[in-house]
Amino acid sequence: RLVRRFTVFRIALEVFVGYKFASFQAKRLKRKLGLDPTDVDSDDHPDIQEFWSAVHARTSRKLLGNIQKLEGFWIKVGQYLSSRADVMPPEYLETLSVLQDSMPERKWEDTYQTIREELGDEIVNNCFESIEPTSLSTASLAQVHRAKLKVKKEN
Repeated sequence: RLVRRFTVFRIALEVFVGYKFASFQAKRLKRKLGLDPTDVDSDDHPDIQEFWSAVHARTSRKLLGNIQKLEGFWIKVGQYLSSRADVMPPEYLETLSVLQDSMPERKWEDTYQTIREELGDEIVNNCFESIEPTSLSTASLAQVHRAKLKVKKEN
């Protein structure tokens, strides 16, 4: 848990510092183009818009990769952000939209360990004849596996 928290804070810090540095670069670009860096209308210049679009695209790709590694709750956060056209730049919406319908399958070893932890070894050993390691479907918080129950013979 501590490692996950550290990872989240590291990602947030990288995004923050990246945007601070980009802001500095944008001001330099504005001066180079002969624009007043303090004039908010200078943000509408095509070169400035192209600059910020590239920053958003690059940052959103990094964020997507980190969200996919963190899994679970963070996938939900990414899904939420990908649906917020009112507050998120279009580059984020496009990049994070993959979280809406295509999630990578978790490793079978991790999944099987979770099944054993949640149900207990006794239930897993006594109730299931088999559980297929390949998932039928994956989502942000779960995945589905086909399993065959043991048939109990009555005497």
